[in-house]
Amino acid sequence: MGDEETISGQDIDEQEGPGHQLPIDPDRPRSTDPSAAGQRPGRRAVLHPGTIAVIALGGAAGTLGRVELGRLIATTTNGFPWPTFAANISGAFIIGLVIVLVLDRLPPTRYVRPLIGTGFCGGLTTFSTLAVEIDLLVKAGRVALAIGYLAASLGAGMVAVFAGMALARVSSTGRRTQSMERGG
Repeated sequence: MGDEETISGQDIDEQEGPGHQLPIDPDRPRSTDPSAAGQRPGRRAVLHPGTIAVIALGGAAGTLGRVELGRLIATTTNGFPWPTFAANISGAFIIGLVIVLVLDRLPPTRYVRPLIGTGFCGGLTTFSTLAVEIDLLVKAGRVALAIGYLAASLGAGMVAVFAGMALARVSSTGRRTQSMERGG
């Protein structure tokens, strides 16, 4: 029992020891940040007004994107809800891309992840519509289609997240290699 470590305010990467670093949330102050002193453990940091504004802006853009997808992609005669499926899968891909870019590749920033990850992807994707569409399919006696839609959404969503992450890593690695070859 004495060997167990607890997380009490230290950064996780500091607890794992030198050479092992986990991503740090750029939106939250580090425990060594003087502005974090005086915050009690378990209390949330107050959101900066600029962060709230970019979340709202991204959410509005994502919602408009979902509306446009609904106009461009018609639901098929078999009842499969392609517009919602496309919105959720594209949002999953974008969030995978953003996670790697913001946490691993870009310099620390306060606004990129809230703008794209929380705002845009939050407005673009829709779990509530997925749930309603599954319910409607079941009520219409299309249980197999409802189960297939749920399974396809979850499976394709996970594949899309990992594809976005992989693309961000591959494209960033290529740029870093080219930069190193030029001496910078």
